[in-house]
Amino acid sequence: MPLSQLTWSFAWKTTASVLLLFVSSYLFKLLVLWPLRSPLRRLPGPKAPGWFVGHLRTILDPNISHKALHNYMNDYGKTFKVQGLGYFDDRLITFDTRAITHILHRAVENYPKPWQSRAIIARLIGEGLFVSEGDQHKRQRKILNPAFSGQSLRDLIPTFVDKAEELRDRWASLIASGTEHIDCAPWLGRATFDIIGLAGFDYQFNAIQNEDNELHLAYRDMFNLAVNHNNQMVKTALEIYFPFIEWLFPDKRNRQIRRSQAVISRIGSKLVSEKREAILSEKGGLSADHVGNKDILSLLIKSNLAEAEGQRLSDEELLAQVSTFLLVGSESTSISLSWTLYLLAQNTDIQTKLRDEVLQNPSQASLLDLPFLDNVVKEALRLIPPVHGTLRAAVKDDFIPTSEPVTMKDGTQQFGVNIAKGQFVQVAYDGFNLMKEVWGEDAWDFVPSRWENLPDAVRSQPGLVTGLMSFSLGPHSCIGARFSIIQMKFLLATLISAFIFSDPPNTAKVYCIVTRPYTRGQFSKGSRLPLRVTPCFS
Repeated sequence: MPLSQLTWSFAWKTTASVLLLFVSSYLFKLLVLWPLRSPLRRLPGPKAPGWFVGHLRTILDPNISHKALHNYMNDYGKTFKVQGLGYFDDRLITFDTRAITHILHRAVENYPKPWQSRAIIARLIGEGLFVSEGDQHKRQRKILNPAFSGQSLRDLIPTFVDKAEELRDRWASLIASGTEHIDCAPWLGRATFDIIGLAGFDYQFNAIQNEDNELHLAYRDMFNLAVNHNNQMVKTALEIYFPFIEWLFPDKRNRQIRRSQAVISRIGSKLVSEKREAILSEKGGLSADHVGNKDILSLLIKSNLAEAEGQRLSDEELLAQVSTFLLVGSESTSISLSWTLYLLAQNTDIQTKLRDEVLQNPSQASLLDLPFLDNVVKEALRLIPPVHGTLRAAVKDDFIPTSEPVTMKDGTQQFGVNIAKGQFVQVAYDGFNLMKEVWGEDAWDFVPSRWENLPDAVRSQPGLVTGLMSFSLGPHSCIGARFSIIQMKFLLATLISAFIFSDPPNTAKVYCIVTRPYTRGQFSKGSRLPLRVTPCFS
């Protein structure tokens, strides 16, 4: 055999041997050492269905997760373990208020989102506030805070009102032309997209009237591809660990995402540049038709320019915030509104009571203070939070304190649990929101009147809004929570005063970035919420 062939054969065998040794070593650690050394082994928890089948399918299914978590708490207490991807993947779940405050607030730097989750999101919207961690997150949040102050949000109310009325008129036109059922979910998405376009960065998508805007189509296509890729989950996961796979084996989905991102980068960069130039030249004043320099991007750029040179956000980070506004500000709000209309269609007495309150108080100035409207919005957010939960990964060994004793498998008790570096904490927002121990036996029902006299147990619950984990907790809580709630109130009040919603379909909740409505038996049609919509006054 020629020397060159011998050399090549030796090199190939050596490489293969090293690779095999590396993989074998990793699998030995993953499947043998890590499970044996896991401090979570001491915790009780449900038995996994199989060695390589965990509980994720159950606890991530918003149709059944609250019932499963309720049963787990009854059997094992408020702090227990589940299996993620298999017996080797111990994960912590806790509903202890002190423990969850430690994880999401007091020791938040020790519990970032896993790098895998951040990588998937960053591929779509960049490293904005939703993705960033540590010092980068602190810097971004500090610069963003002024844009979400009370006065800044009040300045945006005319935009909320105008777009709510535009959607109302569009629906009235559809009904007048013979439409009986309206698929509310995409229409609400178009309305919130328009609102975040104007309120977020003074850009008119005009999505309520026509879906032909280049930037709107780019975002819509990218987000739709992101949430409808169940048949490509394995490839997506591999691309996170081995990025070269995307370039070696490109597919239609990745090509479309790259095309969308090119449009977003081109138009978004132009918007950022124009805003900065206008602010620097003091030409960013209001016009009759636009929010002008009171939009969030203008306030963000002003706040950014006020920072020291080394603390400012780059143009790439500014653009990532724009995409974050659109994903979080538009998607989560439209989905929450969709579920609110669905719940009202199921509960006609509550719908009538809400309509009466709004019609008796038509003033825009008083709308935000209407008690039953406030109760309906909070109850809908409690019952079906737009984001099902979050995953956190310990970056170092830690002891998580608890307010109640945790009973271990051997019967001993201690006020806290140990967790190892790299282990996951599964934070279930819906589990907190639907705890019967806290909210009562009717915790799984839509009862807006409960907010008139909350139990003391609710007031001691963690959350950005009293008793609610829908917007999370601590430094990573939703910065746009008030923006979303105000937007929901104006849209809901405008629609409920004009239309009666009925005939809700048999709807399932599907968690894909946010908890979306799907009609049972029609999953191939995508996320939908068709309701019968009739005018209140003919």
